[in-house]
Amino acid sequence: MNIARLFRGAAAALATCGLLVPSPRVSTATDAASTRQAVVVSDVALQDAGVLHGQVVNGQGAPMRGVSVVIETRGQVVATAATDEQGFFRAAGLRGGTYVVRSGGYVGGHRLWATHTAPPSATRGLLVVASSDATNGQRLVDTYGVGALAVLGGIGAIVAVAVSDHDAS
Repeated sequence: MNIARLFRGAAAALATCGLLVPSPRVSTATDAASTRQAVVVSDVALQDAGVLHGQVVNGQGAPMRGVSVVIETRGQVVATAATDEQGFFRAAGLRGGTYVVRSGGYVGGHRLWATHTAPPSATRGLLVVASSDATNGQRLVDTYGVGALAVLGGIGAIVAVAVSDHDAS
């Protein structure tokens, strides 16, 4: 009976650890090809004097204030801005060309078009959706290390043994 309880506790502890450890993603050639094709560069029309207008929001669509926006081309930072209370930003002095915009975990490629040269499909501003660090609780190991995993596994084992002891009585 004690061996059965031990195995149940060990199984519960392993299951708890399995939930906390990020699972490896198996990649295939088709996954890699579809990832490369998924990269989209958007067209954005600059306003007069090379001004880029935009807004930074979080994953729920709420404006993010005080967030830094960095605009670079060919590895060189050419403009920076900070968002206001409503998440809006303004960067001036840009010329038409391809740029990378970074803000709040977002990294995106954009073709900026000089005034009156943008195609009809170009947007008049940029909407940046900042990424979230939360991924199903799997940042625990990255943030706190393997020690946190061991502590939580131990807690899971204690709970499993306590439950099995209660069930045996």
